[in-house]
Amino acid sequence: MGGGLLGPASAWTFVGVVNLISGGTGPAQPKFHGAIQPGDLVIGLMSPLYETEAVSMTTAGWETWGTRSHDYACAARYTPDLLPPKWEKVRANSLYVSLLVFRAPGWSTVRLEAQNAPAIPVNVDVQANNQLLLSIGITPGTTRSWVGHMPGEVATARVQRANAPALQVYSAMVASPRQVSGIYVDAASGSERNLLISAF
Repeated sequence: MGGGLLGPASAWTFVGVVNLISGGTGPAQPKFHGAIQPGDLVIGLMSPLYETEAVSMTTAGWETWGTRSHDYACAARYTPDLLPPKWEKVRANSLYVSLLVFRAPGWSTVRLEAQNAPAIPVNVDVQANNQLLLSIGITPGTTRSWVGHMPGEVATARVQRANAPALQVYSAMVASPRQVSGIYVDAASGSERNLLISAF
């Protein structure tokens, strides 16, 4: 999705999140948050109970990131004709889905910075003013606790689910360009997948 270099004109606002648990064979499709507005950044995340079963996000108009058989994350700029993301299952599976909305006038770029399983520390070179970082942990099992690491930044937990399938999301806004080092999300179960998404 496009690329300006200066970053948003002002700080990011967290608008809200909609969470959904979906069992059986039917698709998982959450509704948009009621306060969403045109131009908002929407991030969709999916945590599957069974990672051996493929799960695909099939809605048009979204950029997707995942593995060969799983669309773990997707992003879009909201417009009134955009449909919510729909995750389709090959077989019965429990999915936990989160749809997060952020707002910042003038943002133009969203990208996947890293995806690792298991988690390892990641460094990100922040390139713009008011750059949003989303640090995400996914695990198929129940975890006793999540621990988010983003040294030197104020990171706020936006999703905190410890039951299987588990999901944890932290967001932080970095006001000016610099390197942020050692970012990861750890699950006590030891089977976590980490994704790092930035927007500016």
